[in-house]
Amino acid sequence: MCYNTITINNKLTEDLIRIFFKKGGRINKHYLSTPIMKGPSLVYLNGWFGGQNLRVAILKALGQK
Repeated sequence: MCYNTITINNKLTEDLIRIFFKKGGRINKHYLSTPIMKGPSLVYLNGWFGGQNLRVAILKALGQK
């Protein structure tokens, strides 16, 4: 199951998530189910990648970090 509806107040992070979803990425449902989306996250794009927050995990998955 893929969740494509999340609210982010940072425009750069929003753009990064949009690019990530267009490439077929997914965000761990347990991360999205918490009311405050802070802390370690796990994303999938041709393998699982973790990070200290969502932005870092997506950057790792996209190969930019």
